This record gives sequence, C-alpha cells and structure tokens, in this order.
Amino acid sequence: MAPKAKILPLKVFNNGVAYTSDIINAIEYAEKMGVKIVNCSWGNIEYNNSLKEAIEDSEMLFICAAGNSFEDIDFNPIYPASFELDNIISVASISQNGNLSSFSNFGEVSVDIAAPGEDILSTLPNNTYGKFSGTSMATAFVSGEAALLLNEFKEKSINEIKNNILESSDRISTLKGKVYRGNKINCSNAVNSINTEDGKINNIEKNIEDKLIETNFTKSNGYQLLSSSPWELKTNMPTPRSSLGVLTVNNKIYAIGGDNSNKVEVFDPINNSWTTKGNMPAPRGSFGIATVNGKIYIIGGGYSYSKRVDEYDPITDTWSIKAEKPTLGRYVKAVTINEKIYTIDGENIEEYDPAINKWTFKSSLPTHKTVFSVSTDGKAIFMLGGLVSGTYDTINTVESYDISSNTWTTLSSLPNSSELLGSIFNDGQIYAIGGKYEAFDGNHEYLEYLNNVSVYDIKSNIWTRLSSINVPRYGLGVEIANGSIYAIGGSNVNGSLSTVESINLLKLRDDFGNDFIDAETIKLNTMTNASINYPGDIDFFKFTAPMNGMYTIQSTGSTDTFGSIYDNNKNLIVENDDSGDRNFSISINLIEGQNYYIKAKHYSNQGIGAYGIKVVKVDNEGNDFNTPNIIIPGVDLSAAIDYPEDYDFYKITPKIDGEYVVKTTGTTDTYGYLYDSNQILLSSNNDSEGRNFKITYKLFANKTYYIKVRHYSSTGIGSYNVNITRADTEGNDFSTENIITPGVDLSAAIDYPGDFDFFKITPKIDGEYIIQTKGDTDTYGYLYDNIPTLLASNDDYEGRNFKITYKLIANKTYYIKVKHYSSSNTGIYSLNVIRNDNEGNDFSTANIIELGRITGAAIDFEGDIDFYKFTPSKTDSYMFFSSGETDTQGDLYDDNEVLLTQSDNEGSGDNFKMSYRLDENKTYYLRVSNASANGLGIYNVEVKLKTIVPTIIKTEKSEFTLVISAKDIENVNNRKIKVTYDPNEVDVIDLCAITQEKDLNSGEIDGTNLSIKSFNQGEIVFSINNEISSGKIWSGTLNSIKFKSKVSNEIEVSYIVE
Repeated sequence: MAPKAKILPLKVFNNGVAYTSDIINAIEYAEKMGVKIVNCSWGNIEYNNSLKEAIEDSEMLFICAAGNSFEDIDFNPIYPASFELDNIISVASISQNGNLSSFSNFGEVSVDIAAPGEDILSTLPNNTYGKFSGTSMATAFVSGEAALLLNEFKEKSINEIKNNILESSDRISTLKGKVYRGNKINCSNAVNSINTEDGKINNIEKNIEDKLIETNFTKSNGYQLLSSSPWELKTNMPTPRSSLGVLTVNNKIYAIGGDNSNKVEVFDPINNSWTTKGNMPAPRGSFGIATVNGKIYIIGGGYSYSKRVDEYDPITDTWSIKAEKPTLGRYVKAVTINEKIYTIDGENIEEYDPAINKWTFKSSLPTHKTVFSVSTDGKAIFMLGGLVSGTYDTINTVESYDISSNTWTTLSSLPNSSELLGSIFNDGQIYAIGGKYEAFDGNHEYLEYLNNVSVYDIKSNIWTRLSSINVPRYGLGVEIANGSIYAIGGSNVNGSLSTVESINLLKLRDDFGNDFIDAETIKLNTMTNASINYPGDIDFFKFTAPMNGMYTIQSTGSTDTFGSIYDNNKNLIVENDDSGDRNFSISINLIEGQNYYIKAKHYSNQGIGAYGIKVVKVDNEGNDFNTPNIIIPGVDLSAAIDYPEDYDFYKITPKIDGEYVVKTTGTTDTYGYLYDSNQILLSSNNDSEGRNFKITYKLFANKTYYIKVRHYSSTGIGSYNVNITRADTEGNDFSTENIITPGVDLSAAIDYPGDFDFFKITPKIDGEYIIQTKGDTDTYGYLYDNIPTLLASNDDYEGRNFKITYKLIANKTYYIKVKHYSSSNTGIYSLNVIRNDNEGNDFSTANIIELGRITGAAIDFEGDIDFYKFTPSKTDSYMFFSSGETDTQGDLYDDNEVLLTQSDNEGSGDNFKMSYRLDENKTYYLRVSNASANGLGIYNVEVKLKTIVPTIIKTEKSEFTLVISAKDIENVNNRKIKVTYDPNEVDVIDLCAITQEKDLNSGEIDGTNLSIKSFNQGEIVFSINNEISSGKIWSGTLNSIKFKSKVSNEIEVSYIVE
C-alpha cells in the first residue's frame, strides 16, 4: 500500500508473550528513531496506565487492533485500542462483502474504522506466505493507509492524518451501530482529499454466504499481552521442536525427537533444569510414545520410519530396536494399558506386548483420521479432534474405544475444533491443550493457533474450559510431573518452539482465577457455576456494568460462601457473608462501563464446595400492565432492559388532549408499543431515530395509556431514556402564535425545557382584561402590543400562576407569552383571558340602558349573568333585543322582580327579541345570559319603541268591505286603530258594517264594543272598549268598514294599530 514506507520491526514478544515494560521501551525507541506510524496488532483486556501515558506522551500515530472476541468493546474494552486518546485509531475487521467479520470486536464509540481482515495473504517464517484472518490483518491496512498519506502530505500533522483517514472513509450500512459513523477505509478518497461528511450511507445487504470463522481467541488475537496467565513459564527446552514425544519416568519428563530431530532432553521439575541424553537412533516426529516397566518405546512416525519401534532405557541411556509395527504409522499415538502398548495410526488399533515383543491387530477405526490426540484412563482409549483423512477441516469429535469389548462410543465433543493438540489423563479427567484450527472451502484456507485448555470429566461426559496457556501452539507435548501439568514445545506462526509452561493441577482444576489479574469475566444475568476447589482457594470474577443502576451480586448452593466487591482500582467497596442462608448477596449501585471485581471464598479457610454466582440488575421498571411505572409528560425517565427478554411497562394519564410523542434516547436498540386502557395495541415502532423508537399518537385527557419497551433483540440488554411530550401546538414566537378567545380556558403546556408559548388576542370590546394561568406549573407571563412592545409581565400573583390586569382596546391585536419560571422545567397549565365584568350581576347592581342606544357587553365567564334596568318616559310598547354571534337569552322583569316575558332565539341568529307595553316612569329589569350553561361571548343589547307597520289593502272593486283584525295585541283597550284612505278615490258607506244600520257618525256604535273617535275625510280613528287586564294580549276581528270606489283603477286603503 505504501511502497516508499520504511519499516522498523521491533521485537517485544517472546513466544507470544510480551511485558508492558518492553512495549514502552519499544515506543520510546521508535520515537527516537523518527517513527511516525505504529502498528499495534496486539492487545490486552487489562487497563494499564503506564502504557496509556507512554502512548499519550508520544507524537506518533498508533493504529490498534480492536480484538477478535466478537464483543462490544464499548462495554468490554481491550487496550490499547480502547484508550481514549487523540493519537489512536481503533480498527475492526470486515469480510470481502463488507460485513463485520464474525470474530471482530466492535463498538460504536470505541472503534474508529474497519478494514479487510479475512483471508489476508501475509508473510510467514522461512520466507513463505499464508492466509490469515483477524483484526491484526485489518490494522495493517490502516497503518499502510496512514503511511501512504504521510508520504503524500508531508506537511500534515499526525492528527490531520488521522482526521483525513476517518473523514474520507466510506459509510456502510452493515457497520451502523458497530463502528463510528459506519466507517470503512477508502484510500482513494484519502489521497484525493475527498471528504464524506455529507452523511450518505452506502447500503450493503447482510451476506448470508459470509463464512463464520472460528477464531478461538480469548480477548485478542495471537499476539497478546498475557503475562497474567496462571500458567508459569519454565526454563526453555534446549532444542525448539514440534510433534515431539514427551513422557514422565521417575518424576522426570523426557522430551524425545520431533520435527526431524533425534534429540533426547530431560526436564527436572524440581530443579527447573534440562539435561541432554544420548540421541535417538532414527530422527523423526509424529510417533507414538509409551512406557512399560520403566522403558520408553518410540513407535512409527514420519515417512522413513513409519513401522520402526525403538526401546530406550533411561537408566543406561541406551537404545534397542524391537519388532516392527505391522502397518504403516506416519502419524501414530500410543497409550499403555495393563503393561501392553496400544497404537492408533488413524486407520487401525494394534496391540504390542513388550514382554514377548509381539504385535496383535485389534480394531479398525470407524472413521479414518489423522493429527488427533489420544489418552487413556487405563481401561479405554480416548481419541480427540484431528482431521478426517483426505479433508482440511478440523473436527471436534471425541470417541472412546473399550479394549475389553472391542467397541467404539461417541462422547461429548470438544469445546472447540482442534488438531495436533496435546492431551493427558489424570484422576478421572482428560485435559486437552492447544492445537490449531483450519478449514478449507476449496479456494480459501482459514487457520488459527490455539491456547485453549479444556478438561473432560469421564463420569459426567462434560467438558469445562480452564485457564489458557500463554503461548498458542500445536504439535506440543503434554505431561504430568510433581503435581503439575506441563505444555512443552510445539509450533505456531513463529515456527518450532522451545517454550515450557506449567501449572499446578490444583490450580488448573481451580475453575477461576485467584487474583485480580486473572479474574474470569462474567456476564449479566448468567449463572456461572464455580467451586472452591481446595482449602484456601479464592475465585475472582470481573464484571463490566453495561448500564448505570442497582445490581445484585449473589451466590447460590449449599457451600458457605463469602463475597467481596472491589472497584477497578482494586479498592474494597463492600462485602457480605450470609444474606439469610449460606450464600452471600450484595446489592450495589454500579456505573456504566466501569469494571468491578468479585471475590468469592469459603467462609472457612479449610472449606471446599461447589457454588453458583450471578449478577442481576435490579429491575425498577414494571414488567406487565399490572405493575407499570408512572411516566410524566416532559420528564426524561432513565431505565434499562435489565436482562434478555425484559419488558418495561409505563402508564400515562395525560391532562390535555393532543398529539403526543413517545420516544427513547440512548444507544440501546429499543422497540416501543403504545396501548390504550383496554390493553389494545394502538401503535408500535422500532428505529424511527437511529436505534431508538418514536411513536406519535393523539391522546385524550384523563384517559389511561400504557407504553411497553423492549430490546429489539431477544438477547439484548442496555440502558435508555424514555420520554413522552405533547407535540408543541402552542406557537413559539410572535409569528406562530395561537389565537385565544376571551373567557375560554385554553389547556397548554411547557413541553420541554426552554419552551415558550405564544398566544394572540384581538378583543372586540374595550375594557380591562385579566390574563392569568391556572395549575401547578410555575408560569411566567408577558403581555405585548402588536409592535410588539412589552406592556406588562408577572410571575407569581396567585401561587405559582401569573396574573396580568391591563386595559385593552377593541379590535387591536395583543400577544401573550408564557414560559416556565425555571428554564429547565416543564409542565401543563391552562390560560384564560377575561374582560373585567362591568355589567351588573343582579337586580341591585344592574347597569342602566337608554332608549335607542346600543350597549356592548359580554358574558365574561361560565355562568355569568348581566342585569340592566330601563325606565320608560311614556307608556308604550317597547322592544328588547340582542345582536352578535353569542347565543343569548333575555328575561324581562318588573320592579317587583316578577318575570313579565322572556325570549331565546326569536331574534336573528341566536339572539333574543321580545316586546312589551311598559308604563311610564316605572323601572323594568332585563336579565341577559348565555343559552348554554358554560357558554360565554360578547353581544350587544338595545331597547326601542315598538314600530307598528301599517297594513295596506289594494283592490279594484267598486264596493268593498275592509275587515280589520289583530293578533296578539297587548293592552288592546288602550290602543287606537287608524284607517287612512284617499277621499278622491273612495267614499265611506258604513263605519261599522258589522251592524245592520249604516253608521257614519262618531261615538259608540250600538251593539258593538267599538267607539268611533273621529271621522274626517281620509281618516277614521276608532277604539275597542273591552275591559282587558293590562299586559294581556287579544286577537280577533276589530271592525269592518264598507267603501265605494270613485275611480276605475286600483285603490289603496291602510290601517295601523297604535
């Protein structure tokens, strides 16, 4: 990638193990030599402040592998990749299809970028090449890109180079939420300074054909900082070799042959020293090795000696040849049972009796295999892992052969596929150590060296993982001596090894670490089965809190356990013995992302026994409709999906109708549901905003709703915030104000911190108005004119509510601004604007109205009643009526407060209209209310003399009779009826045609209740003499007058009732 780059290789690892002091020395040396880019294809799960300071103080750019445990290093950090330093780029691995590699660590915060890391061609020892996978390979690509840019832009600083790499990267959908911005390197963009900060994401579908790669890593790849392993490094074997044979005789370990060697070297476990013995006659490896009666037998192996059998006498240090193996054995394993040797060569099992130097065929293997391992319990032969002959795919099968019954049995598989591993039997258990994994799909080879240690319990048929060896390798020898198990020699990417590691069997059987440095990582809500394996055994566990909150750490079982909790600096926080029984239980508040250590021991220093340990998060959120937490609109509620398939329930009863937004925030991938009070699903949402859901729905005041939150994945956990806010329907400035009507309560809310609500009012009546809020929210109010200029403001006039009193002018616009007194708080309130009620509210406070003058007024509040009084100056009929859009009702009372008449909708629209004959100089009262009990609004009221419209009769007849009638005439005995006509057109024949005689004189008409008041040319006036009580009405015929026409054309006669 960077052909002009100079490479300075610095060795800090010895057989796969490195120490912090060596790495720091290398950093200082590299900087001294002018290095600008450091490739760090290694890592460690333990935080080391000295290493951090060394990198932080450096002016070099460190490109660091994120690790190969397929873990989120935002929660389970690996260093140096997880150091939060400006001069570090953390790198994940992707496949050739752009998907995150099945082994690669990830972290949206901790991992900066991804690069190809699968099936990458790289160098091997002895000038060879091979294909490897891992974030180590991906890291090298980014280091190459950095070197390329450094050559291209020599004037740029290290930070500018880093920014260039990140800002020019592609953003791909498959890395969303896994890598910062979804970054994938793009060298072309970087060299050409093309910035991709536009936010465009390249969509890449998840490729189901991506191969799942078994890395079998612990917390990082093959280059690890693992000086903390409980396995102890011993004096190296003098001759590095692989595929050797090892055997313990007289408490000393003999290492024989291997590769193409004939060396015999003896290790003394007590003195930790090696001694060289006489060479094996035929140099070879991959042979079977066994001992009978103190003699060592080397059987088969290699190509030249695949049938050869050599006997070695450790006492005399001499060799002798024995009877050949009947069949070829290029790869042979051997065990001793009842002083006979059994060999397995991948196809056959054969028996050799040293006492008579004779071979016997025993059985064929059900499946032909190679590069497997064998062990025996003295009764059966156990065959572990290897390859099926003719294939390149490592297997994990375990089979046993019973020599007495000559039968094969398939047992529980190895925890991981492995070939060329070492194994040994001890005390009912088989230990499987190291090996390698490879797979081949016809085009691509996948290879990994293993440092796994597992133990198989023959009785229970169960495998258990134990503490790993320091150096990953295959073709190693495994033996037990002086109470310890030894891993000797072998091979890995560095070639043949001389490394020797050992661990006391008691410690190895000790299922978990004995100190902070080798603490076993445990997961939330996962029961870990453990044991106090020997007196004084202490188990250490490490837990990284995935979220803030209260956790319970507890043991289970019949063993009397004592627990202690420490922080990341190894400071004791709390401890507990028996929380009600023989188990400890500790509840403690933990901080997200922080590491904590749990120490478990037996209460008695002499006690042993099995126990379980588990960390659970205290679930403070309700888990069903019956146990919901109450959530308040506008208030963020911190919560968590505490365990896989945890469901959190919330209840809300809004106080205002409106459109509400229910949503979560945070990095946890949440899924939300909204239900009504009958638990009927109304709406649901997954990722409306990144990994958070957002539901928008109209809710109604005083109705109950439920919110359910879960993780999108059934196995996911994580913290989140949930919030419900009413969609802010109140304007937020002078240009987006809401209109408010005087006298109408408006429900509103300060929906979020810093929210301002604006309202506009245009009063229709001059007057003094009161602007005020109601409720528990601490509101602050402002009044502006239409310029807008501040006219008045108020905070707490009545409790936590404001109240502004101000004179407003009709038809002018005013603005009201409402905020919370605290800029960080929210809450609901109601706003009301009412005109000061200037109209009287009873008979004693009635306002005076004048004849013919319009009086503007208002029903100012619910239940408001306005009273007016009127004193007529003459007796006559008067009409009372209202006008406007308010639905008014009118009631007329006399001065004794007796109801005379009333009206609702007799006027135009929803207005009242009524008339009544009033006596002069008496006082009458008009009561005005809204037709609706809770209605309000403005109106006009007026009183007028009742105008009587003349009735006009037109006819062309020569003689005709005018019948004068009336309907609902009030006080008819006090009224005059006036008839007018044109004397040039008609003559009066009879003033009262009701009688037989023709009456043409004034005065009372006999036989009637009529009196002719006057009879002049063109006008007749008469009255009715009925005695009818004042205020009563009368209907019917009043009189009939007969006329004769003088002209031939149409004539007109009219009358009115006065």
